Amino acid sequence: MNELVKTGYDMLYLSLCALNNVTPYIERVQNVNKDMLFDLCQKHSLTSLVYYALTKIITPEHKWIEANGKAVRKNMLLDLEREKILAFMNENGIKHMPLKGIIMKELYPKPGMRQMSDNDIWYDESYSKALEQFMQKLGYTDIVVGKGNHDNYKRPPVYNFEMHRTLFNKSQEPFYTYYKDINRLLIRDKNSKYGCHFGTEDFYVYMVAHEYRHYSTGGTGLRSIIDCCVYLKKYGNEMKFTYIETETNKLGISDFEEKQRMLCLKLNRMCFNMLYGYEKEMLEYCFSSCAYGNFENKVNNKLKDFSKDGNITRKSKLKYVLSRIFPPMEFYKNYYPFFYRHKLFLPVCFIIRLYKGIFKSRKKIKREISAINKQK
Repeated sequence: MNELVKTGYDMLYLSLCALNNVTPYIERVQNVNKDMLFDLCQKHSLTSLVYYALTKIITPEHKWIEANGKAVRKNMLLDLEREKILAFMNENGIKHMPLKGIIMKELYPKPGMRQMSDNDIWYDESYSKALEQFMQKLGYTDIVVGKGNHDNYKRPPVYNFEMHRTLFNKSQEPFYTYYKDINRLLIRDKNSKYGCHFGTEDFYVYMVAHEYRHYSTGGTGLRSIIDCCVYLKKYGNEMKFTYIETETNKLGISDFEEKQRMLCLKLNRMCFNMLYGYEKEMLEYCFSSCAYGNFENKVNNKLKDFSKDGNITRKSKLKYVLSRIFPPMEFYKNYYPFFYRHKLFLPVCFIIRLYKGIFKSRKKIKREISAINKQK
């Protein structure tokens, strides 16, 4: 077992100790590579959770205390700022729904345990211009607006909001079509005229669908597994899994959902000695992925998509490179809508992309070429 995998299991063990209010075995913690553990927790956004476990047996180093303090403070600031945005939406008749971590963080045993890098909110996209103007008045910079499935707004020191017009990109089928008519799944909040939420099962299906999209591309970090553990612990006994199986079948992720659920049920009981081989592979893939996946995983998974049997060959590498140079029309529809509508000017778009690649994304391209060459 290499050092990364060993430290990954240490991170998992301590995370579960914190969730279950269990005091870790001090003998095990004494053998942990604490510097690597800290770095890995930072990459997986699990520093605060592991910090709570460590405080039961030792006095954590200053860097742990500082990182936890920053994470808790960021959550508080995002909560306060989100209230302003939701109030604006209610006042202006904009239907909306907080997503993912905003909901999940409330299910963790203690405030601050679930770290947040940003806040995701779905809203009625017919109000996108009004929302953009409001965010600008609050001092936000439009990082990405009108492209893909969400608008990204940032403001120093820590504010980061992803405002979703749709839950998935048009190229992400069957997920896009399933969530296109999102209103059929929405339940109105009792204390908010225009606020909405998913039912217990539908939130879980979306959580798994979102995770699968990351898992099958660049990978997803351990926090996604921990979120699933927390959700199943809270609602597992009351959820209707016949409905969940039906819906995940529509999305083509029923096998993924079942395997992850079985894994999480074992983790909630801290039954490490009962893990199957594929469950260990799932965990170790997550250890290597960091919170939002990594570039090498994304390239590797894409290369496998271009191969018939999952074996990467020169032919699959060539197909991958050609797909990057000449992407499908869905790419232009999501990221270059003008050129998608005016296809006569696509050669101009090619020149623009070439210019960006040479002068703005040179390091990224070199990294991508290196990732391709590493695959055998």
